[in-house]
Amino acid sequence: MRYKFSEKIDQKVGDERVVEKFLIFPKTINDEMRWLETAKILQQYVNEHGINQDNIGFYFESKLFWKDIRFVDDL
Repeated sequence: MRYKFSEKIDQKVGDERVVEKFLIFPKTINDEMRWLETAKILQQYVNEHGINQDNIGFYFESKLFWKDIRFVDDL
């Protein structure tokens, strides 16, 4: 078994990344379904409420996660 350690990068709301996954099970993004292939997926770091906490007048606890935006074919 192998594992490559990398530096941790602090994510900010609105950051984007491209991940590459082998899709064993069907995955649907924006009415496009793919499976049994290696796919590149554009993801955006968002909070569960879909708004930026810096633009509101009060603070509330929210869950941050990477949301799938679309499949990427040309990278």
